[in-house]
Amino acid sequence: MELTCCVSKGNIKLDDTPNLSLPPCQTCSDMPCYREGCYALKSYRHRPSVRFGWWKNLTHYIFNPDGYFRMVTDVISRKRNNKFFRWHTGGEIPDQEYLDGMFEVARNLPKTHFLAFTKKYYLDFSNKPSNLEIVPSSWPKFKMPHQNSASKV
Repeated sequence: MELTCCVSKGNIKLDDTPNLSLPPCQTCSDMPCYREGCYALKSYRHRPSVRFGWWKNLTHYIFNPDGYFRMVTDVISRKRNNKFFRWHTGGEIPDQEYLDGMFEVARNLPKTHFLAFTKKYYLDFSNKPSNLEIVPSSWPKFKMPHQNSASKV
């Protein structure tokens, strides 16, 4: 299988903002929202093309992380609408290496504004570029970080 990434052209909520997702089964399974009503899981389970694209993204990242982030950078830079980009309408940041790759993509595309939500508050966000907004996400009964630590995200 050729390793490429699948960047969506947009959706109803995001309009034509390009976005990329990962499978929630592998990246979110330790989160309470995954166990108690994951919205992305419905699309993942019921739409084979969605499942294939999200798996393809994760597979490419696992087997060739540097190539994955180079390809994401290339795909975004060629998009007609590359003013905004949304990470993970489905799925979650898998690990620190992935987050560092997101930082590198943002640094390589300084005119693009990036957005991601996460419940993985323990990751190191200290090198986050200014054109990448990472919003701490929550779920009922899921303990958010203290206000001071949340502002570091």
